[in-house]
Amino acid sequence: MNLILIVHDMTAKNKKNGHIVTFYSYKGGTGRSMALSNIAVLLAQNGKKVLMVDWDLEAPGLPKYFRKFLSKGFEEQEGLIDFFYRADKELPEIKFDSNDEAKLESFFPCTMEYVTQVKATNTAQNLFLLKSGREKAEGYADQIGSFGWVSFFYKIRSFFTKWAEYLSGEYDYVLIDSRTGHTDTGGICTMQMPDKLVLVFTPNHQSFEGTSSLARKAVQARRRSHDLRPLMVYFLPSRIELNEDKLRMDWLLNYQNEITKLYSELYEQPNINLENYVKRVQIRHASSYAYEEKLAVLEEKVDDTNSLSKVYRDFGDLLTGETPVWMFGVNNANHEPVKIFVAYARNDKESFVQLRKHLLPLERTGKIKIWSDDELIPGKPWEPILTQNLNSADIILVLVSVDALNSQYLWGNELKIALERHEQGKNVIVPIILRYCLWQETILRNFQVLPTNARPVEDWPSRDQAYHNIASALLQIIEERNHA
Repeated sequence: MNLILIVHDMTAKNKKNGHIVTFYSYKGGTGRSMALSNIAVLLAQNGKKVLMVDWDLEAPGLPKYFRKFLSKGFEEQEGLIDFFYRADKELPEIKFDSNDEAKLESFFPCTMEYVTQVKATNTAQNLFLLKSGREKAEGYADQIGSFGWVSFFYKIRSFFTKWAEYLSGEYDYVLIDSRTGHTDTGGICTMQMPDKLVLVFTPNHQSFEGTSSLARKAVQARRRSHDLRPLMVYFLPSRIELNEDKLRMDWLLNYQNEITKLYSELYEQPNINLENYVKRVQIRHASSYAYEEKLAVLEEKVDDTNSLSKVYRDFGDLLTGETPVWMFGVNNANHEPVKIFVAYARNDKESFVQLRKHLLPLERTGKIKIWSDDELIPGKPWEPILTQNLNSADIILVLVSVDALNSQYLWGNELKIALERHEQGKNVIVPIILRYCLWQETILRNFQVLPTNARPVEDWPSRDQAYHNIASALLQIIEERNHA
């Protein structure tokens, strides 16, 4: 049985300060828990007090991202399901909007007995976790399967909204990892608890249509209820494969059209333009995060504009700000051209010429201005001019080959200056792998390289395909920089 959850408005006794954000996916394997974990760390690093709630009781995943930051004995600690059993046992039947609801206020502080502090890097003791329960204990499956969600809901109809009110008074952000599919607990997490709903999905019809359907149900349920909080929905496409350019662009266009209609319907906003949002807010597939639970915001030491960390930061800024989705990036219109400096070895001159041909449309539209030693004037001192342009560049493209690795001037002068400015946050360095060489044994291994998956240009079916991949990625970097 699925619940249609009707909730009441929040009282003014404990004014709501924090936000309840639910992360939901219709199917598993979308990277939902990974996205929640990265956003939680970023918020905590920014000084926010954050509680993560693992409400995916059947397949809890949040603790796996934080195992090295959790104290001994964590596995034996009780969690969310134990909290609900305790509430069911200790609380009497409480009628909706009655004086007996005051009993909830005295019960909710026991929530803290089930919360664990997560001592993750640079989170300033601000990160906390409410686990699902003792998932490895014998009988856990029976425990979560036998809890009567429907009877508990009708026993205390205001329980979940009152609990949300309490939690939002204790934390700046409460991030809920919801169960997949259409379930009783999923309904509670998506329709009753949050004021913001993040829908994580992969680029296929089943995943997207499932989340779209949930978005309609959640917003409509909130409007039919007595809860006066607006519910803002955020779509977060994940596992986006960058190797398939045409398929990706076709899918993104279709996705943009669909969510434009959906936002117009749900929020009655005419003339919505979601182009900026669709282009920038997408979690790419990264093979380096496919084999174990790692956090990009902690693993990626360099905040490269093409990294997962950068996307999580952008989405986190949107999620915590006041700007609605359809206004994302629209106020950043006119920008000076992005200055690009290209460093390469003499033997790679032809590769530079071919790359510049693919970047020519961006030069013509004024989005970029490329400088290379082609600009040097014969008879004039060249080194001061080169250094001046290097020091004013926004993006440094390093064309990487065995010749480049053996270039004393490139490594001793150009890259040295570029790295110093990069450490000061004054430029972005993008290595472009032209030919097979041991670039992984150099400082370049710390940067997000191109083409996709560090596949050298010489190894692509055609050079044009490789340079198109590079140019497309650079365009994304430039647009992200202009909208930062």
